[in-house]
Amino acid sequence: MFKYAKITLLTLAVFLLLGFSVTVGAKPGNDAPPTVDVNVTNINEPVLLQVQITAYGALYVIYSDTMKELGSIEPYVVPDGKQLVIEYVAMQGLSGTPPAGNYYRGMIIVPPFSTRLAVGRVTSEGIGAGELVKIRVQEGLQVHFAIESSFGVIVNADLSGYLEDM
Repeated sequence: MFKYAKITLLTLAVFLLLGFSVTVGAKPGNDAPPTVDVNVTNINEPVLLQVQITAYGALYVIYSDTMKELGSIEPYVVPDGKQLVIEYVAMQGLSGTPPAGNYYRGMIIVPPFSTRLAVGRVTSEGIGAGELVKIRVQEGLQVHFAIESSFGVIVNADLSGYLEDM
């Protein structure tokens, strides 16, 4: 048993010495490809919009507000020559879980045609909702977020996406 262990250790030592002797005097070769300057351009500008909406619980009444950029009090307007691509919507009720049998749901509303796109429904089983979406909003338009609720609730909503050139 020890006879093979000595041979294995001797073989390992020879390979280590051989590898060390080969790499000590090694110099970089001239056959390496030349370096190239690379300019990385991020063509997408990230956008985060948010809003807080208070719904008073009147069924079939929609409470809405215009989305604003993080830290801004002005409604967000998609800049000229760009389109906003909304990728993710998240909302959370600040008053906790809806009472049994109640719900609230979020919608993105894009004027001028008031297109409503449902983006999540929260029931007594959960207190927050998030959804992957792919919504494009054209230049010059605002994005509204709306809540339909069967009970009184305050909801924070966040939209994330990016701007792209048209």
